[in-house]
Amino acid sequence: MIRPAPSALSAFLLCGALAPLVGCAAASPLPDPDRHALLRSFEGKVLFLRTSLNVLPFFADDTRHLASPLHADSIHLLDDTKGVPIMPGAVVQVIPLGTKVRIEKVEFPTGLVVSRRPLYTPRDNPWVYLALPGFPRGRPFVVVLRQGMTTGDDYRAALNDLFSDDEPSLWMRNVSAEIRRAIEEKRLVAGMDAEQVMLSWGRPEHIRQTLEAGVRLETWTWPLKKRTATLRDGKLAAAAPPLESAAP
Repeated sequence: MIRPAPSALSAFLLCGALAPLVGCAAASPLPDPDRHALLRSFEGKVLFLRTSLNVLPFFADDTRHLASPLHADSIHLLDDTKGVPIMPGAVVQVIPLGTKVRIEKVEFPTGLVVSRRPLYTPRDNPWVYLALPGFPRGRPFVVVLRQGMTTGDDYRAALNDLFSDDEPSLWMRNVSAEIRRAIEEKRLVAGMDAEQVMLSWGRPEHIRQTLEAGVRLETWTWPLKKRTATLRDGKLAAAAPPLESAAP
């Protein structure tokens, strides 16, 4: 039996788990009026990606793609029976920010929905189905949201973290070409601000703040603790894996 992954403390995305494989009885806590209002606001809309998304296998389900703002080594959705995280697989491509996507469906984990989802997938989480121009519609892209959201505002915050009505190039005009290219490719380069780091590697699980010799230090840690970043007075100074240079 697959065990739920520990709940992450990230404010928005990708910290859910899989319910027991037999006898799932999950329910969406979002009240019906909020759910219907959310569906009216998002389903069927064509929006811009506010952040680049990594495309990965959807665990054991080969009928869907997983689309995530996180890198593969920071995605913690399932554990095996020994508590070892089950990884979705390697990144197969990156969908750059600014890409137009259509939100086909926002699917809540009601008991009926969970019972119909494939085993060995994050069945107890909300799923957002995307359609992308130029890609076959037979294998949808799915963004997995975190568990525990109980209000429409929670869902809107999570979705607005990923999608925008505005073309990102409008607010990327003042970003250097080096940093803009790094964000599109989901890399980090020195000198990025906090928002740019988040756009590149996704939202961290933990942020630790300290003050040393008058310098404000922030240490960011992503799920599974394989990625960290250090910001000095709001600017990226170091990271693990090490900072990369932008492509020429």
